[in-house]
Amino acid sequence: MDDYLTPIIEALARAEGVSHKALTPPLGVVIDADALTQLLASGTVRVTFAYEAYSVTVTSDGDVEVTPRVD
Repeated sequence: MDDYLTPIIEALARAEGVSHKALTPPLGVVIDADALTQLLASGTVRVTFAYEAYSVTVTSDGDVEVTPRVD
């Protein structure tokens, strides 16, 4: 997969009910986008990280799951 970030941004925008351009804060402020891309491209990987009120899980296959975070 070439682009891991776009599906993540789109899923977060849907969860927030906003355009991907209106997503605040931008994903790159919360995570190191280059490092995430390299990690996902390195093999069979599943990564979970926090973004605002959500838990985001993404796999190297391109699956993205955004769920409300429970603290």
